[in-house]
Amino acid sequence: MEGETRGIIFGINGPVVQVKGSKDFSMLEMVEVGKEKLIGEVIDIQEDMTTIQVYEVTTGLTPGEPVISTGKPLSVRLGPGIIGNIFDGIERPLRYTEKKSGAFISRGISMEALDPQKKMGCSYNCKSRRACYRWKHNSRGTGNLSYCSQGNGTSNCGR
Repeated sequence: MEGETRGIIFGINGPVVQVKGSKDFSMLEMVEVGKEKLIGEVIDIQEDMTTIQVYEVTTGLTPGEPVISTGKPLSVRLGPGIIGNIFDGIERPLRYTEKKSGAFISRGISMEALDPQKKMGCSYNCKSRRACYRWKHNSRGTGNLSYCSQGNGTSNCGR
C-alpha cells in the first residue's frame, strides 16, 4: 500500500542508495527517497539490504533519511498532451517544470505529466464520398474506430 513500506538510507554512492529497515519493497517498485522525495526504483533486494537507483541528483541525501514505497512500478502516463511535449527522464514536462523551478530542474519537483483536462479531437479517413471511418478519442486518450456515413467529406465526427 502507498506510503506504508519504509526504509532508512544506509549508504549513498552516486545515484545508488542502500536501504535498511524493510524487507517489504518489491523489485522495480517506484520509491520516494529522502526528505525531498526524489524518484527512485528498487533494483536489488537482499536479506538485509535493498538497493535503489535514484533518477535525480543525490547530492544532499544523508544516511538516516526515509525511503517510502509507492506500491506502484515506475511508469509513465500516455494520453492527450504527450505529442508536442518534451519531458525529462521521469516524465516531468519541461515547459511547465521551467515555469515552476526555472532553467534548472529542482530536486524532488513533482507535477502532473499530462493535463487531465486536455482532450483529443477525432479524425476520419473517407474511403468514398458516401462513407468514412472515424477515430473518436475520449478524455482518457483511448478511442474507437467506427463507421459513419456522412458522405460529404466534411464530417467532424460528432465533435
